[in-house]
Amino acid sequence: MPFVNQDFVDVSTFTSSRLPGLIFALVLWCSMPGAASPSDKMVFNVLSRDEGLSQVTVNDIFQDSRGFIWFATENGLNRYDGRTLLPFHADPADQSAIAHDFVWSIAEDAHGDLWMATEGGGLVQWQRATETFKNIVVPGEDLDPRKRFARQVMIDRVGSLWVGTRGAGLLRFDGQGHFSNRYPLGSEAQSPAEDDVIYALLEISAGTFLVGASSGLYRFTVETGTFERFPERYREVSTLHIDRTGLLWIGMLEQGLVRHNLKTGEALAFNANSPGSARLGNNEIRDVLEDTEGRIWVATHDGLHLFLGEDQGFRIYRHNDRDQFSLSDDHVMSLHQSEDGVLWVGTRLGGVNRWNPDSWTLGAITPPVLENTAVLSFEDAGEGRTWVGAFTTALLQLDARGNVVAEFDRESGYVERGDAPVSALLRDSENRLWIGTMGEGLQMYIPGQNQLHVMRHYPTDDESLSADGIMSLYEDSRHRIWAGTFGGGLSLIDPGTLTATRYVPGTRISAIREDSAGALWLGTDGEGLIRLEPDSGSVHSFRHSPETAGGLGSDLIFSLHISQDRSLWIGTSGAGLARLRDTEEWNQDPFFDHLGTADGLTNNVIYGILEDSARQLWLSSNRGLMRFNPESNSIRYFPRALGLQNEEFNFGAFHESRDGQFLFGGTGGYNAFDPMAFGDLDQGPRIALTEIEVANKPLPAVAMLADTGGLVLDYNENAITFEYAALDFLAPENNLYSVKLQGFDQDWTQPSKRTRSTYTNLDAGRYVFQIRAANGYGAWSNSPLEIGVTINAAPWATPQAYFAYCILISTVLYGFFRWRLRVIEREARIRQLAFYDRRTGLPNLDLFTQRTAAALSEASEDQRSLVVITLRLKTIARLRNILGLGSVDELLSTVVPRLTQQMFGAGQATTTCDLARISETELAAYVLLDDPKSEAAIWANRLCKAISTPVYHDGRQLHVSVFAGIATFPQDGNTAIKLIESASTAAQDNDVGQAENFAFYDRSMTRRAIDLLSLESDLRQAIRENSLEVYLQGKFDCGGVLVGTEALCRWMHPERGAISPGIFVPLAEESDLILELDEWVIEQVWRRLHHWQAKYPNVFSIAVNVSADTFVTGRIFAVLERLRDRYPLEPSLLEIEITESVLASDLEKVTLALRRIKDLGHMLSLDDFGTGYSSLTYLQRFPIDKLKIDQAFIRDIETKRDQQALCSAIIALAQSLNLQTIAEGVESQTQQDLLVSLGCDRLQGFHLHRPESIADFERRFFKSDG
Repeated sequence: MPFVNQDFVDVSTFTSSRLPGLIFALVLWCSMPGAASPSDKMVFNVLSRDEGLSQVTVNDIFQDSRGFIWFATENGLNRYDGRTLLPFHADPADQSAIAHDFVWSIAEDAHGDLWMATEGGGLVQWQRATETFKNIVVPGEDLDPRKRFARQVMIDRVGSLWVGTRGAGLLRFDGQGHFSNRYPLGSEAQSPAEDDVIYALLEISAGTFLVGASSGLYRFTVETGTFERFPERYREVSTLHIDRTGLLWIGMLEQGLVRHNLKTGEALAFNANSPGSARLGNNEIRDVLEDTEGRIWVATHDGLHLFLGEDQGFRIYRHNDRDQFSLSDDHVMSLHQSEDGVLWVGTRLGGVNRWNPDSWTLGAITPPVLENTAVLSFEDAGEGRTWVGAFTTALLQLDARGNVVAEFDRESGYVERGDAPVSALLRDSENRLWIGTMGEGLQMYIPGQNQLHVMRHYPTDDESLSADGIMSLYEDSRHRIWAGTFGGGLSLIDPGTLTATRYVPGTRISAIREDSAGALWLGTDGEGLIRLEPDSGSVHSFRHSPETAGGLGSDLIFSLHISQDRSLWIGTSGAGLARLRDTEEWNQDPFFDHLGTADGLTNNVIYGILEDSARQLWLSSNRGLMRFNPESNSIRYFPRALGLQNEEFNFGAFHESRDGQFLFGGTGGYNAFDPMAFGDLDQGPRIALTEIEVANKPLPAVAMLADTGGLVLDYNENAITFEYAALDFLAPENNLYSVKLQGFDQDWTQPSKRTRSTYTNLDAGRYVFQIRAANGYGAWSNSPLEIGVTINAAPWATPQAYFAYCILISTVLYGFFRWRLRVIEREARIRQLAFYDRRTGLPNLDLFTQRTAAALSEASEDQRSLVVITLRLKTIARLRNILGLGSVDELLSTVVPRLTQQMFGAGQATTTCDLARISETELAAYVLLDDPKSEAAIWANRLCKAISTPVYHDGRQLHVSVFAGIATFPQDGNTAIKLIESASTAAQDNDVGQAENFAFYDRSMTRRAIDLLSLESDLRQAIRENSLEVYLQGKFDCGGVLVGTEALCRWMHPERGAISPGIFVPLAEESDLILELDEWVIEQVWRRLHHWQAKYPNVFSIAVNVSADTFVTGRIFAVLERLRDRYPLEPSLLEIEITESVLASDLEKVTLALRRIKDLGHMLSLDDFGTGYSSLTYLQRFPIDKLKIDQAFIRDIETKRDQQALCSAIIALAQSLNLQTIAEGVESQTQQDLLVSLGCDRLQGFHLHRPESIADFERRFFKSDG
C-alpha cells in the first residue's frame, strides 16, 4: 500500500490546529473498549533478585505454549513457573548452554522451541525435547562480528526466522535455524545504515514486515528483499504494535509515541511536550501492549502509562516508596499479558512486576480517610454515593471512587451525632437513615428535613432503647424497624414516638433476617440462633451442643442470610458457614449442615453473606473473600493479591446496594464490585512437571515425559522425587496441589502448597504419577497431569527367574513326597490288616476297644458321658445261609455308608464318636454325649433306621432286622471292654417284647427324647457342608402367566429331618450365621441363574430374601462381586428382597447399601409389607421397586371387608409411588380374582404353584434350546 506522505503528521510540530484532520481517528478510538476508565490503584507483586531473578533489567517477557513465563535479562535467561525462577547462563565449557547472558528478545516456533536474540551471541535456539541450547552460526560472522549482535527475533507466518541486528541488517533463517539471507537496511552507498540497530519487527501481512530501527521505520517486502522507508522524521523506533482496530502504535526512544492509521496515513502523536491530556511522562518508549480488554499500555522511562482516550489522556503508574505494592521502578522496559490475563511489567532496575486485572473488578477502595481504621457498616446515600461507618472517623458519605463527599459529625453541625463509631446503618422505605452507634444509642436522620433524632437507653424507662450499643438494624416486610443491641436484646422502634418495644432481653443481637412466614431469625453473640415470632412473642433457640449430630456448630453468629430457596445461611465464628435448609420446616427435626476449612473454606470465621443473581454466596472472612456455589459446592477464593482492600474483613461491614453492587469492608478500606462482572473462574490451571530426581540425581528434559510415555527405571532406581508447578499466575502463592501415585497411594493427598513429592522403596511394577492443581481462585484443573513410571524387576525377581525357582522346588518336593508316600502306604497296609475289618473297612474289635478307652479319658475331662451302642443284625446269618456270603458283603457295602453318613456326615471318626464291626453279626458305635439318657436313644434309632431301610440285591428287596443295645459310662461299666460287653448283652437280651428297636443295658426304657441339639451348631455345619437346599415358588401375573420366582431355603436335618424356616431362620438371625446363610442362598441362586442364562432363551428372575445384617455389614457386596467375576450374569435376573425388619436397622447404612444394590442393576422388593415397621418415610426414601403384601392380609380377604380395604389401600399406595405389588399366600381362586380386581400386579401362593426343588421347577417350566 503506498504511503500518503503529504498527510503524515510531524510528531515534533503537532498542534491542536491539526485536530480536525484527526476526527476519524478520535471517533474510532472513543469506540474502543480500552477507553473506559478503570479504578486508579494497581497492586503489583514483584520478582527481583531476592526471588531468584538472575538480573533486574528485564528486556523481554514471553509465555511459551506450555505456560511457562520467560524473562530475558542482561545477565541470563529465566524461566518462571509461579514458584521458582530457573536461570540459564552462558558457560564457555558447555556447548549446550546459552551463547550469551545478554538476551534481548524471545520467540517460539510451532514445535515449541524458543529462539533468543542475544547481544554478542547472535541467534540461540532452546530445544524443548532436550532442554538444551543450540547456538546458531551465521556464515562470515567471524569476519563481521555485528552478525552476533542480535537485537530482535520474529517468526513469520510460514515459519521462517527473522533476526534484527545491530549493524548487520536483517537476517533470515529457515525453521531449523539454517542461515538463508542477509538484508542490509541501506545500499552499499548508504553505509551509515549498516550501523543501524533493528529494534522492532512486525508482520502486517503475508510477506510484508514493518521494521523499526534507529534510522527510522521501514516497510520490508520479502519477495523483493527491499526496504521502503517511512518519512525520515521517525527515529529510534523501538517498538511496533497494531491494535484490534488496525491502528499502528509506534514507540520511539526519543520522540515518544505515535498512533498511525496505515489506511489513511493519519497520525496522532503523544510526547512529553504534547498539550493537555496527550502529554507523556517521558519520550523514551520501550514497549506498547494492548490487553484482552482493549486497553493500551505504554512502557516509558517515566512509569507505566495507561491510555484512556484522547479526552482523558494517560494515567501514569510510578514507583512510590510509601507503597510496597506500587511499581518497583519507573523505567519500564517490557510488557506482556499471559493467557490468564495477568499483566507483566519488566523494568530497568526493579525486576518484574505482576498485576492481576481482576483487582480492578474487585474495586478496592482505600481512601486516605480510611487508613488505620476499620470499616464497620454501609448504606446507600443515593446518586451513586455510599454512607460508610468506621472506627475513629466521622460518618462518611463517599462517591463511587472513594472520595469524601460529606462528613456527618459534630464539626459538620450535628452535635447530636456524638463521637461513637457507627456500627450499623439502615436506609428505610421512608428514606430515613438509621444510625446505630457503639455506645451512644440509635439516631434517626431525615434528609429532607435535615433533622437528627437520638434514641438512648434509660434504665427507668421500659419504652426506651434496650441498650446504647447497636449491633444490627433491619426493616421487615411490614416496614417495622428492628434494632439488635449489645446486651439489651432486640428493640422494635416506633419512628413516630421514638419509643421501643423489647424482645429477648439480655442477648447481643448481631444479625436479623425475616423469613417468608414473617418470623425473625436472630443471630447472637454467644447465645446461638433465635427464631422470634413478633406477633405471638414465641421464641425458639438453637444452641451449640458437641454431642448433638446436626446441631449448630457455634453460638457466636456474625451474619444471617435467607436465600432464594428458603435456606437460612449462618456465618459463624469458628464453625464456618452453617445452613438450615428450609426455614418453613424449621421445627421438623432441624438439621444444620456446615461448611468449614475442611471443606475448602479459607477460614472458619464468616463475617458477611451476600447472594448474587446466580444464587452464589459471597462470604467475607478473616482470610479474604470467597464465592460459594451451593449447587456445585465449589468455592472460589479472592485473596489480597487479587485486589482486596486487605486480607481481613469486619463484622457487619457488608451490603448490597440498590444498583446491585456488593460492598465488603475491612481493615484497609472496602471493596465495591459487581458480582456478575467476573468471567469464567472455573477454568483450572495448566500443570507442568519441572524436575524429576531418581536416586537423588535430576533427570534431563523432564518436561517432555508426559508426552513420551513416561519413565522406565531399573530395579535399583526405586527412589523418585517429582517437582511440579501450576502455570497460573493470578495468585501463584495460593496455588494448591494434590497428587497420587497410582499403584502405591490409595487416595489423593490433601490439597497443599507443596510442589515436591518423594517416593522411596517402590516395588517393581507399573505406576502412574498424577498431579491436580488449583489456581488462586480455587478452580481445579479439569484433568490431572499423568506421568507413567515403570520400575523393572531385579534379574533374580523376574517371571523367568521365579519360573526356574518353581521348577527346582517342585522337583525336590516331588521326590520327597514320592518317598514319603511309599512309606505311608506301607504303614497303612500293615495297620489296615491289623485293626480294620476286611469286608467293611471299619475298625475291628481291638481298634474299637482302644478308641473307646481313649474316649473314656476325654469324657472324664469334659464331663460328658460315653455311650456304646451295639447293633445286632439278626438276619445276617439267614441271608448268608440262603443267598451266600456275597449277599452279606453287598448288604454291608450298602448299610455301612449309611451308618457312616449318620455317624460322621462327610467327615471321619473322631474321639467323640466311632463305628466298628466287632463280629460277623454286630456293629458297634460309641458316642460322647452330654445327656446319654435322651441322646443315646436318638443315636440308636437313627442307626437302626439306616440299617433297616431296604436293600436291593439281584432285583430283590432285602430287609435287615436290627436291634440296638445301649451301655452308658459309668453306670454300665468302668472300662471300655466292660461297656462293649454290656452293650452287646443288651442287644442280645432285648430282642423280644420291646416296643422300640433299642434298649438300655439296665432294661429300663427311657422316654424318647427328641430334644434338639444346638441348632446353631447344626445349622453352621449344614451351611458349610452344603446340606441345605433351594426350592422355588413361582410368581404369576394377573393372567396366570409365570413371570418370576422366589427362592426358599429348605433344611433337611441329618438328625431331625426337615427343619422349618420359621425355626432355623430366626436362629440364624440371632447369631452370626445369617451372614453365611444369606451368602449360601445367593450363591446357589446366582449359579443356577448363570446356568439358566446359558441354557435357556427365556430366563425367569429369582428373588432372594436377605437380612439386615448382610446389608449393614456390607458382606453382600463382597459376595456379589465374587460371583459377578466368576459367573457373568445379567444383574436384573437376581432380585433382592428385604423385610421390614431391615428398615429398623441403621437407616444411613441401609440406604447406602440399597442404593449400591440398585447401582449394580438389581431389583429391590420389600417383603411382608405391613407386618413390621410400615412407614411412608422409608417407601419414599429407599429405592424400592416392588411391594409384597404379607399373606396375613390375604388369608381371610374373601370374608373380611377390613382385610379387603387394607389390601386396597396398600395397592393404591404402591401405585402412587410407582411400585409394583405382589400378593403372597394366595390359596384359592376367589382370593386370586379379588386381588386382581383390586389392581394387584403379581400373585404368589399354593393355589398357583407349590414350592418345589430347582430340578422339578426346571422340568415343569423350561424347555431346553437343544
